[in-house]
Amino acid sequence: MLTANYQPISKLALSLTGAYTYSRAEMDTITFEDINGQLGFDPATSGMAMYDYDFTKVHKYSALNIKKWDIALEGTYRLTSKAALTAGMNYINYDEDEVYLADESGSAYIAMLRLTYWFK
Repeated sequence: MLTANYQPISKLALSLTGAYTYSRAEMDTITFEDINGQLGFDPATSGMAMYDYDFTKVHKYSALNIKKWDIALEGTYRLTSKAALTAGMNYINYDEDEVYLADESGSAYIAMLRLTYWFK
C-alpha cells in the first residue's frame, strides 16, 4: 500500500492511496492408501459404489491466481472549526485467472460523500 497526502491550502487536504495484491495458492494432490485389503471387500463392487469418491483431480480446483488493484482519491474541505465535507472515489479491479464456481473478476467505482460535525 502506498499513500500520498497533500494540503494545498489550510482548509483542504487531499489523499491518494493505492494497493496491489497478488495471491497464489494451490493444494497438493490428495492420496489415500488402498484399504480394500484391510476391509476384506471392495466397496465399489459391494453395493457401496456411491461411497467410492474420486479425489484425483481435487487439487486442480485450488490453483488460485488472483490480482487486485485498489485506488482511492479523497479530499476533505474544512467548512468551519466544527464541520468538514469529504468526497472520495474508489476504483477496485479484481482479476482471477481460474474460474471455478463463478467468475468474480471485474471492476467497480465507488463514490463517497461525507459531512462530519464535531460536537465539542
